Amino acid sequence: MDNKDFSFKDNNIIIPGGAGDLGQEVTVNFLKRGANVTVIGTNKDKWDNLYNSVPVYKDQLHWIQADLATENGIEKVKKYMLEQDHIDILINFSGINLRNPILKTTFYEWDQVLNVNLKAPYFLSQYAARKMLQQGRGKIIHIGSLSSTLGLPNMGPYGASKGAIAQVTKSMAVEWAPVIQVNAVAPGYFRTSMTNELFEDEVRKSEILNRIPSKRTGNPDDLVGAILFLCSDAANYITGQMLCVDGGWTIN
Repeated sequence: MDNKDFSFKDNNIIIPGGAGDLGQEVTVNFLKRGANVTVIGTNKDKWDNLYNSVPVYKDQLHWIQADLATENGIEKVKKYMLEQDHIDILINFSGINLRNPILKTTFYEWDQVLNVNLKAPYFLSQYAARKMLQQGRGKIIHIGSLSSTLGLPNMGPYGASKGAIAQVTKSMAVEWAPVIQVNAVAPGYFRTSMTNELFEDEVRKSEILNRIPSKRTGNPDDLVGAILFLCSDAANYITGQMLCVDGGWTIN
């Protein structure tokens, strides 16, 4: 293994959700390592914050405003992807969760969560894979969850989407080997806008921390390291796996 294994100079990387709470940390780290990164999202304020925070790397950073809950949004990204000379890495970071008991889940909630968390990653991976198979190499990273393998309350659609992501990761890895490595990262408990409400409940917060052997929630760097590794040449013999970045929560 060589230091060049962790260089991403001139790589074209596409990151749906790359301006979000955790996604932006991943985006910045790839920029620092020489990559050209295209971020996909709907929130212009988040994009502006990201863009203005990295003045040195502005020429390497691009944005597509697209709503991945809609077919029009997915088609917009498809057009962009198929126009690229090459796509080296796709990281499907976009995700939403609408917390509600299963008995109260609506069609709208189900469709929104499954469209963003499953349909979009599935088809964006399909489009990226067409390029990667032609060019002879590529990496795809999905974002799983603790709920990919565990049942958690008030998260029916979210759990369904993330459970499916775990399986889709394996299916894509088998179909596209040996050219493309497809893996997933399953974050544990990180402080984000998606989990703020959860951590405001002191009882639940205490229960979570007591179960984590590392005795803390995750920091963005914890997730960045795992993703950089799986995207690097050091992980060329790893495919179809889901790496839990959870401080040991799932084993306790």
